[in-house]
Amino acid sequence: MQPNYMASTEAAKNDMEIKQDGSKAAVIVDFSAQWCGPCRKIAPEFANLSKSNPNVIFVKIDVDEVQDLCTDYKVRAMPTFILLNPGSSEPAETLLGADLSKLTSMVATAAKAEPAASQK
Repeated sequence: MQPNYMASTEAAKNDMEIKQDGSKAAVIVDFSAQWCGPCRKIAPEFANLSKSNPNVIFVKIDVDEVQDLCTDYKVRAMPTFILLNPGSSEPAETLLGADLSKLTSMVATAAKAEPAASQK
């Protein structure tokens, strides 16, 4: 597993929060579920994107394991991908559904994201 890719556990949630607070890298969060067909279909692509974009942090959150985070980010469908700019906990972009071309575009945006002014 790549260091910029975290599994869907409570520990990943905590690590994601730490990275948001002090990271100079953008974070892409994949809210998914093991029972979700489209989530399972796009999961290998999400992992591949993490390998080819080491400057972006990828986090996979299982909605059944970390429900409070789903509530915080108003996740209503799965999969939902959220882009958090460096040092921010506010979503810069949200993608509903397993659309690989839109996810790839989100990753490209994340790769170009600049740290918040207070992080420079």
